[in-house]
Amino acid sequence: MKKVFTVLIIGTLLLLAGCAVKSTVSTTGIPTAAPTLPTNSIDSVDANSFRVIADAYAFLQPIQQAVKAGTMTLSAGQKAALNDVITAYNTAYTLGIAYHSKVLTDATVLTAATNALSLKLTTASTQIVAPTN
Repeated sequence: MKKVFTVLIIGTLLLLAGCAVKSTVSTTGIPTAAPTLPTNSIDSVDANSFRVIADAYAFLQPIQQAVKAGTMTLSAGQKAALNDVITAYNTAYTLGIAYHSKVLTDATVLTAATNALSLKLTTASTQIVAPTN
């Protein structure tokens, strides 16, 4: 699970950097098909931030449920890492909603928040193994 999350986070970072999305290129070097965005996303920033926010949510939920149920105990360091992810998640989620609804128009603000969330998530996933159902 830990390796899967690490790979997922690295893949997400590559997507944010623009390395993972490739269009089909003809022999002339001109793209033959534009990359498509997920349904309902307004642009690639919106789509990429949604993916990172969704991944963070998927990481956080089972941990929070296990801690609440008393089936998982976190060390002080793990709690700090988890709280860092929660804080970054709340920020990115709020900005993501604002950007998607076009209240926030500065993509760099959302990108910075999403990158911060991704880094916090990567750090936490090396310290905390999320329980599986």
